[in-house]
Amino acid sequence: PGVDIFEEIDLESVLQTEQVVKLLLDTYQWAIDPTIQDNFPGLVDIILEMDSIEGGGDKAITESRHALEDIEKRSDVSILIDLYNTLKGTVEIVRAGPNLSDPYNRFSYQFRLVSGNDRFEDLDTLRRKEQQILERSRGKDFETNGKLQQQLAMVRAEISTLEHHIIRKLITAMIRTAPAAQRGMNALARLDVVFSRAAFGCEWNGKIPIVGNEGRIVVEGFMHPVLALEKSVVAENEIRTDASNGRQTVVPVDLKIPGKEGYKGLIISGPNAGGKTLALKSFGLAAIMVKLGLPIPVSEVSPYVSVV
Repeated sequence: PGVDIFEEIDLESVLQTEQVVKLLLDTYQWAIDPTIQDNFPGLVDIILEMDSIEGGGDKAITESRHALEDIEKRSDVSILIDLYNTLKGTVEIVRAGPNLSDPYNRFSYQFRLVSGNDRFEDLDTLRRKEQQILERSRGKDFETNGKLQQQLAMVRAEISTLEHHIIRKLITAMIRTAPAAQRGMNALARLDVVFSRAAFGCEWNGKIPIVGNEGRIVVEGFMHPVLALEKSVVAENEIRTDASNGRQTVVPVDLKIPGKEGYKGLIISGPNAGGKTLALKSFGLAAIMVKLGLPIPVSEVSPYVSVV
């Protein structure tokens, strides 16, 4: 209440929205490539949800879509294409001019509606008129020339009014299509999680576990990722390292419980600082990683991972 959303969204946000929508559309183009569809069907399904008519979403989003009769029967991709065409090339970044904090105008910039590309012809006409008045004022005592001052003030007022009108139209388009953009961002977030899991597995020699219902845990050569990462950071400070990979070595742990085929419990004993707590944490961490779909990091010589 009391907040004008049109005042809260600026041209920088408009430019960012254009870039985000372009990313969504580029990702969709990637997903409909036949080669990608053949090799990564699971990832493709996540993105192709954007091409559905309803698109899912919570109650608030559904009500918002029903309130917009002109777009509720269209797919999210179609809506985003229209939004991108509306926002594309509307905002540019220009130098703001020297000021006290940046006297040489090296870092000062501002966002403004684009000019010179026939996107906003009326606005270009007014800006040229403003420039003409400024050029006429050169060599004259502009401060005492009331007529030129009045003309310049009127033109700048017209520019401000027109810019305000154009910006409101752009923001309105963003608001109307926000549910579709949000669903697209949710799809990208899911992809980001998938690729992050894969990157983690590649970085730490992760193995995809075989999951069953026999109550068995067999993880040979488990490498605690946090401990391994800490060792790696220490190694970068030129502390004693393993000559083979440049990192301090981390002793792998074998986690084995036969389950139904043998004992179902395990008692760990030993001296203080002997690794008992680390072994127990490793069991729990391996189980959590399986539930989260994360590859389990193991030593290079580990043959397989089975969490059943």
